[in-house]
Amino acid sequence: MKVPPLLPRFIRLKSSDSMFTSRFVMLEKLIAAHLDQLFPGMEVQETFTFRVTRNEDLEVEEDDAENLLTALERELTRRRFGPPVRLEVVEDIGEHVLDLLARELRVNPSEVYRLPAPLDLTSLNTLADLDRTELRFPNFVPKTHPELAPVERAAPPDVLGAMRNRDILLHHPYDSFSTSVQAFIEQAAADPQVLAIKQTLYRTSGDSPIIDALIEAAAVGKQVLAVVEIKARFDEENNISWARKLERAGVHVVYGMVGLKTHSSWPWWCDKSLAGCGAIATSARVTTTPRRLASTKTLAC
Repeated sequence: MKVPPLLPRFIRLKSSDSMFTSRFVMLEKLIAAHLDQLFPGMEVQETFTFRVTRNEDLEVEEDDAENLLTALERELTRRRFGPPVRLEVVEDIGEHVLDLLARELRVNPSEVYRLPAPLDLTSLNTLADLDRTELRFPNFVPKTHPELAPVERAAPPDVLGAMRNRDILLHHPYDSFSTSVQAFIEQAAADPQVLAIKQTLYRTSGDSPIIDALIEAAAVGKQVLAVVEIKARFDEENNISWARKLERAGVHVVYGMVGLKTHSSWPWWCDKSLAGCGAIATSARVTTTPRRLASTKTLAC
């Protein structure tokens, strides 16, 4: 029986025991206890848990695809039906059941993994997210880079002003992202001296302030261009959604580059007060060195 992924793995129970503030039962245990209701009139002899991993790589012939976006959307609809590449089963599964699963799913013996229960330990994040501060290490709080604000204060630093004077090197997560890169995009969107903003986007969060700032910049008449990497693995649908939202707001969107994948994030802006342009070079995997232009100021992360 397939369990919908939208259901929580851990079901919270009411607890009257003063020693335990939270009690949980695993979803598969709850289902197993009520199988007689799901299969009335049948005798349930044994139950086992298994997990299937499918190949979700997208194969898009970019050279032949007239429209990369259309080709990618077509492949996304097929992702859920990719061939199985791994079958995880509990250690005590019966051999006859395992043989049946392997045969029906067409997996090789080398792709079968017997593991101790519970399977898929990522679901334990539900327990890690409980509000139990006494069980946690103190949260790390990033600081504003001293070149942006020599003294910590409540008001956001003047990032554009600092970048007009010097190049600045940031180290995330130790230097705050919100008071540097995020503040730069937001201030550039509102600054009348900034004529244009260009931005490469690889992955964005669900409530990305960067997206909001780009939309705000387009709304006030600035030239805004965004290169959205729609081939970002497992974020393809999110990025397509963000790209269309940007387009509706008047942003010129480029859906990646044929034959290439953009991993780095690089905001670029044109500033009247500098008589030139500036850039922020950021990268999580490799060092990205932008080509410096006349009167360019760089905030490298």
